[in-house]
Amino acid sequence: ANVYNIIFSVLICICEGKEDWMKSCGDLQGKLFQRCFFLATQTGRALFYFYVGSMTILLLPSGFIWTLIYIILGSCLCLLSLLMLFFAHCGRCLGSSYGQMGGSSGQL
Repeated sequence: ANVYNIIFSVLICICEGKEDWMKSCGDLQGKLFQRCFFLATQTGRALFYFYVGSMTILLLPSGFIWTLIYIILGSCLCLLSLLMLFFAHCGRCLGSSYGQMGGSSGQL
């Protein structure tokens, strides 16, 4: 389970990293988004975060401290994913431009 957590955390860092940094590292972000297009969309990334968070909560290690850390981290990822889904789909109703490409104008 720890190997998956490491792989998923590297994927999250690549998804959320600055585009300039990723281009200087061989365009990791662009290659990831081409192969796993769902990570390039707000909804797909939120569902991926929910999956990682729920797996972190469900596959707990032994030891009280590590169990507590895993529960907190998994809960944070699940909450983040729910907020991302809410703002991606209900943000326009609230007047927010969150999740729209191109900033506040909404244009590509």
